[in-house]
Amino acid sequence: DSLGFHLQNVETPDATTIGGGVAEILASMVPLLRELGVEATWDVIKGDRAFFIVSKAFHNALHGKPEQITDEMFHVFYANTRENFEYMNPSGDVIVIHDPQPAGLILMKPEAGGQWIWRCHIDISNPEPRVWRSTRSCAVQRWSCRNLSKRASV
Repeated sequence: DSLGFHLQNVETPDATTIGGGVAEILASMVPLLRELGVEATWDVIKGDRAFFIVSKAFHNALHGKPEQITDEMFHVFYANTRENFEYMNPSGDVIVIHDPQPAGLILMKPEAGGQWIWRCHIDISNPEPRVWRSTRSCAVQRWSCRNLSKRASV
């Protein structure tokens, strides 16, 4: 409660259970939360090959690597995001997003409820502007998603 929200059930959607920075974080965080009596889940988003190619390009672009970003890529990303929301049906007291791949789920916050935390684990200090605007629009909502990312000026 000192955090400003009740912490009984925490959901942590990610793109994978092995490899990568978030998998390393969640491999320790989820068991720790469970040891503390918090019901914690580690959900893995789904997607077709196109989704993971697009999300990898977005991930690279947020790191500042040049990528060819098209309108179709945004369509693929958000169509898969909607499917993942329906598949996962997030309903935790707190949903923590660590990665750009599931960041679009934050747009569904009004439907899901709960408190959402954007804790981006990657360096986003020099992002590709178009991808950053899209990711930022997910992370910064009028519904006040808490921002715990490394970039202070979200």
